[in-house]
Amino acid sequence: MIDIEDDGPGISEAEPPHGFEPFHRLEESHCRETGTGLGPSIARSVVQAHGGDIV
Repeated sequence: MIDIEDDGPGISEAEPPHGFEPFHRLEESHCRETGTGLGPSIARSVVQAHGGDIV
C-alpha cells in the first residue's frame, strides 16, 4: 500500500461525488490561473487503473 498526502485545501465532505468529475472546480473564483478542474479526475483515473482509489 502507498499513502500519499498533500497540503492542499482538499475536498470537503459535502463535495463528493462531484469533486472528482471532470471540469468541476472546487474553488469558487473560477480564475483560470488556479486550474481547469481536471486534476482530481485525472489523478483518480490513473490510480484506479492501477487497482487503487483516492479517498
